[in-house]
Amino acid sequence: MHPLTFSFTETSTAKRVQLFPTRVMDIPKSSWQEFAHYTAQEKSLRPSTADTLAERWQQGRAAVAIQDRLIISYVSLVPVFYPNTRIDLGAELGIEPERLPSIDIDGSSTGWTHPDWRRRGINMQLRHKLLERFNQPNRFYVGVTVGFGASPLLDKLGWRIVAWRDIAYTSSLAGIAIAGFEDAVGSGWHVPPGMVKYQGEHVSPYQDTDHEWKRFCHLWVSNPSLAKKMDRQLSTLLNDALDRWQQAIINVFSVQPGSPWTLHLFQE
Repeated sequence: MHPLTFSFTETSTAKRVQLFPTRVMDIPKSSWQEFAHYTAQEKSLRPSTADTLAERWQQGRAAVAIQDRLIISYVSLVPVFYPNTRIDLGAELGIEPERLPSIDIDGSSTGWTHPDWRRRGINMQLRHKLLERFNQPNRFYVGVTVGFGASPLLDKLGWRIVAWRDIAYTSSLAGIAIAGFEDAVGSGWHVPPGMVKYQGEHVSPYQDTDHEWKRFCHLWVSNPSLAKKMDRQLSTLLNDALDRWQQAIINVFSVQPGSPWTLHLFQE
C-alpha cells in the first residue's frame, strides 16, 4: 500500500483546512524526529520513535498532512487481531488458528495535529481517508483514550464507548491488569497512576460534560455488535477461561517487543 499523504494551501488563519492528495513519497528524517518529539510531550499519547511513526506511514497504515515537508497532522492504525495474531495465540493456547474468530481488529494509534493547526478539521479528514482504506464487513476498530484524548473525534466517527468488562476477551487485546502477570510482561505501556478502566455506559464528550474524563481510560469500538460477537465466540471456545486467554496474550505480546500494538497495563 502506498503512503497516504496530503497537503493544503490555506493559511493558519483559515477556520477549516481542505486537504488534497500529494505525491510526496519521502519526508525528511528530521521532520519525523521533530514530530516524535512533539508527540512525546502529549501526556495522552504513548511515545513512539521517529522510525516507528515513519514506518507506519511508509506501510500505508498512517495518513499524514504536510506543509513544506513538515508534519502538520498524523493518524495511524495498527494490526491488533489478524491472521498472524491468530497463529501466535493459537499456538499459545493449543488451538488451531482456524477455530479462533475470523474477525480482524485494527487499533487507532498515534493521532496528533500541530497546536497551530488544531480545530480546523485536518485530523478528522485524515481519519476518514485512512479508515476508508481498511473498511471491511468483518473488521472493526478499537481505540483507547487516556482521559479525554481523542474522544471528540472518535465520537464524531460514530464509535461508541464500551465497558471493558462487557467484552472482557476482546478488550484484553487492548489492556489488562498487571496483577498476576508482573513477571511475564516484556512490553506494554503502564497507564498513569490513578487512572482506571471505565466500566459504564457510553458517554458523549459533547453532552456528558460532567463526566470525570480525566479519571478514566475509555475503550472506544467502531462496531460494538461485532466486538460482542467476537467476545461470545472466544468465551465459548475457551470455556469461559479468561485468565487463560489473557496469559496467552501476555506471552505473545511480551515476546514480540517490535509489535505495532502495545498493551495498556493497569495497576488494578
